[in-house]
Amino acid sequence: MRFVFSFVCHQDVGSSWPGASIPAALCPRCLGMYSGAFLALFLLPLATFKTNKRILSAHVFFIFQGVLLGLFPIPQPAWIKIISGHLFILGIFYLLWLNIRIKRHLFRDRESSGGYFIALALSLVLIQLIVHLWLTFVFLLMDIFSLLGLASIVLLSLATILVFMIPMTRSFVCKDYL
Repeated sequence: MRFVFSFVCHQDVGSSWPGASIPAALCPRCLGMYSGAFLALFLLPLATFKTNKRILSAHVFFIFQGVLLGLFPIPQPAWIKIISGHLFILGIFYLLWLNIRIKRHLFRDRESSGGYFIALALSLVLIQLIVHLWLTFVFLLMDIFSLLGLASIVLLSLATILVFMIPMTRSFVCKDYL
């Protein structure tokens, strides 16, 4: 796992898990981001409500805080780094999912965003509970979640590209044959 994640994480020993008997494959921020991406897959089906400025602003703030806390060397405990990474990827996933929903008209007018935000809060708590168990298998479990999250980032990005490219390709091909 360390080899796979060496391409996406700096794996700084100083920011690895204190008290871990094995070296962590990811730093806490990347762990929050990639395992959060896996958990975000279960949140996306709940995000079928119509968006508004407050919801969109919250997700843009999630991205902004992830960039701000990730780029500047502000001392932070590991649990803050996990939350920061998790919120960052939730913001990215929401914007990608929003683009797909807009293109495919997947809105439900009367659906509330409450279930989505409750699930979002539960996912933040769930990651914190799992990583604070301090058992050896927890690191393996989080590495597996992170690997699945990395795959989901790639797949959602490809899906977003395909949603926008396929209809344009069809209309381009149809114009050529007409």
